Parts: sequence; C-alpha cells; structure tokens
Amino acid sequence: MSNEPTREITLKRFTAGSLFSLVALGTFAVIAPFSLFCGIAAVFGADTVSFSGRPVHGVWAIVEVVILVPLFTAIFSGIAWLMAYPTVFLLGKLGPLTLRYIPSQEPNQGSRATAAREHAL
Repeated sequence: MSNEPTREITLKRFTAGSLFSLVALGTFAVIAPFSLFCGIAAVFGADTVSFSGRPVHGVWAIVEVVILVPLFTAIFSGIAWLMAYPTVFLLGKLGPLTLRYIPSQEPNQGSRATAAREHAL
C-alpha cells in the first residue's frame, strides 16, 4: 500500500465516455503486450499470427499485429463497455458512487493560487 494521502469524491455516475476510456485503456494494456509477444514469436517462425487461416511470418506478422491491436481493442472495449455501463448506471440510480484516489502533484505547488485553493478546502 502507498503512504500517499488519499481523497474521496462522490459521483452520481460516470459519463459514458469516461467509462469507455477506462475500459479501453485496460483492454489495450492486456491485448497489446500479448499481441506484440505473438508477433515477435511469428518473426522467428512460430505460427502465432495468421491471416485468413494461413500463418504469417516475418515482418508482415509485426505489421499485422500493429494493424489488428487497435481493432481488437475497440471491439473488446465496446463489448465490455456495453456490459459495464448499464451496471454502473443502475448502481448510480441506487445511490452515489464514492471513489478513493491519490491526487496528482500540481506543477505550481508553491504558487499563491495553489495555496489559496488548499486553504479554501
């Protein structure tokens, strides 16, 4: 666990775009490394990448992976978002959502505006 101070915010619900961004980022973080690993393996002769049922080897395997990762990310993110958004929407109808987060460091920590904002809180 981190020793950094956490804050809480209460939300009525997530916007559709914000939730999709979070889902897409998580999906990309899983799909991209695995696909890149398969593409590198295909460069060395493994049958890990295919197109129209035929294995692709060499540089074309990497090209195919680079083209297909955004496509697969969009498809899987869309499916996951279609399942997650109604759930989050309904949870928001039942009551407020509380999120705990670690605030980012502001670039102008020593400025008067930052000190005034912190004093107001």
